[in-house]
Amino acid sequence: MTAIATPQTFLDPTEAAAMVAEYTAGATASSLAVKYGVHEGTVRSHARKVGAGRPDKVTSKVLDEYASGTPAAVLAERCSLSVDTIIRHARLAGITSPGRTKTLPRVRVDQIVESYARGEQIVTIARRLGRGHRYVRAVLVAAGVTIRPKGHPPMPANKAEEITRLRREGWSFARIGAQVGASASTVRAACVNHQTE
Repeated sequence: MTAIATPQTFLDPTEAAAMVAEYTAGATASSLAVKYGVHEGTVRSHARKVGAGRPDKVTSKVLDEYASGTPAAVLAERCSLSVDTIIRHARLAGITSPGRTKTLPRVRVDQIVESYARGEQIVTIARRLGRGHRYVRAVLVAAGVTIRPKGHPPMPANKAEEITRLRREGWSFARIGAQVGASASTVRAACVNHQTE
């Protein structure tokens, strides 16, 4: 026989009615779940069973903020709703990509593309912009940029040329590395790639 780790909580009709009334008045499902010792889904299920709705707190102002890039988590906290509710209402309103590539100013897209073309990594660009790496990657893909394979970024051409020149002048790998800001092994690999060992 399997033991149940957590006993199931059954609400009597009076408790269920009180819980639904609080939910309809604006209490969050998570706070009521804790208060009544049930799952959040149970709170919503009881509300659906009696046809109790909640006042729609996802106003057009909230949707406008979401569309302009305000995170759903921030709006959900402010409205005492779940993140999923904010996103669901936004999708119903036709907002599928808040504050993303479509609304990004052309200058900003160009800056991201130029940074990537100079060899900067996606995560570095994302960190500088205060965005996620998926956002930066999506901007680059939308701009038609071919994404480099993962790994070390390619060495800028001017740096590779300087390494080659210094090696031909007889400098050691360590000395070149100190000059250009790279490790001796990176300098050696650059020299092998340019066959100036």
